[in-house]
Amino acid sequence: MYIGAGWGNAMEFWLVIGAGVAAGWFFLTRPPSSSATRQSPLTQAASEARPVAASALQSTSDAPIARIGTPPSRRVAIDIAAQAPPQAAKISAPTVHRPRELQTLSNAPGGRFVVLDFETTGLSPAQGARVIEVSAREVIDGRTGQEFLTFVDPGVRVPVEVTQITGITTAMLKGAPSSAVVMKELAAFIGSSPIVGHNVGFDRKFLENEAGVYLGGVNVRTLCTMLLARRVFPGRSSYRLGHIASQVGIILPERLHRASADTWATTHLFDRICQDARLRCGTHPALDHDVLDRLQRVRIASAHDWLVALGGSSRTVTTRLN
Repeated sequence: MYIGAGWGNAMEFWLVIGAGVAAGWFFLTRPPSSSATRQSPLTQAASEARPVAASALQSTSDAPIARIGTPPSRRVAIDIAAQAPPQAAKISAPTVHRPRELQTLSNAPGGRFVVLDFETTGLSPAQGARVIEVSAREVIDGRTGQEFLTFVDPGVRVPVEVTQITGITTAMLKGAPSSAVVMKELAAFIGSSPIVGHNVGFDRKFLENEAGVYLGGVNVRTLCTMLLARRVFPGRSSYRLGHIASQVGIILPERLHRASADTWATTHLFDRICQDARLRCGTHPALDHDVLDRLQRVRIASAHDWLVALGGSSRTVTTRLN
């Protein structure tokens, strides 16, 4: 009895195994149906996206990114796509136009001066950094005139750190004029006029490096609104352009770290500096570029006394003449 039951169980086991093998062979040799190969839209999209994403990653990682110079310090990333200005379109030549905000700067010195700002790929031309955007605004007898504004093709990729700060990408510079074309026209636009800039030593280095051959040996005269602000508005927590401009009541029109916005803010900061300087030294008739050049070199602690003395000496001379 025990042996018979064991044999029956064994026969049942092998029958089950045989049926399983036959079923497996049937499904393996059966041609796939359309329903078996159909994917859901989400699965299909994901499978199609994978090779594209992989190739994009490969091309990005393999592309030689020229990190020219020492890039500016990293800041919080911005939504570049949302804040990119309209001028991101291709530019084939420098643009000189008359800005909309034609208004009188009642405190700036007479004559002509040019407010200049560069956006660059790094901090120093000696380390290979290049200019990528230029804005130069002229002011004539206290009235804003034309603005020279253009992108510049530096011939290298824009470092990601610079894009995070300025919003300028390598693609935006495609089709822009070369540095040689821009700098030749910029030098002609500036002429012999004094240059005003915020931390203007930075811009002067790039101007002399890329436009030196077109300056004709002219000694570039510069006034720095950062140096002047430290003397006229001492004790502020920061003298970065956006901070000090806001501190003295200038309403900034847009995000800074774009050349045109920076020259707009610098122009109005310069006028505000001149206003405060005039208040301290009286209606000094000679608050011109030469006086402002001397002021930016005066010790910060004695700058206010220097302005008062300047006004006092002027009033003394006027009294004697009368």
